[in-house]
Amino acid sequence: MSRLPLAAWLTVAALGLVLAGGAGVGVSKLVDQEVGLSDEPITAGEQLAPSSTSTTAAADDRAAARRARARRAKARQARARARRRAAARRRAADTPTTPAQAPQPQQPTPAPASPGGDDDGVAEAPEPGDDNSGSGGGDDDSSGKGRGRGRGGDDGPDDD
Repeated sequence: MSRLPLAAWLTVAALGLVLAGGAGVGVSKLVDQEVGLSDEPITAGEQLAPSSTSTTAAADDRAAARRARARRAKARQARARARRRAAARRRAADTPTTPAQAPQPQQPTPAPASPGGDDDGVAEAPEPGDDNSGSGGGDDDSSGKGRGRGRGGDDGPDDD
């Protein structure tokens, strides 16, 4: 081999190493850069938002209109209440006052005669131990009919 081609190869190899090193440094700087919102100042997005004076003024106008409507409604209600009171006073002044009558005492009603008892119209005192509950009596068929509990499920005649 001759000397010249070997020197050319060594030069090309050295240039390749320098080029590879430069590319590595450039890529690392590119990757290391801050990108996104963390790199931006806090006030960066204010130029995108609408101006606060127009939004605030419109909101203030709407709020003032709501307050004015509420005041007008309250005033209308107060006028209507005053008209009703005046009308009630006029009606009270137009109606003659009459003295209140004492309630009539009620006369006691006689107790109904007990069934199966005497026919003299006087109710007999219940026997001691009789609670008049209506259950457990002699001719009670325990069907439950007529006691206000709805249908017992057996509406037909007893087949017992």
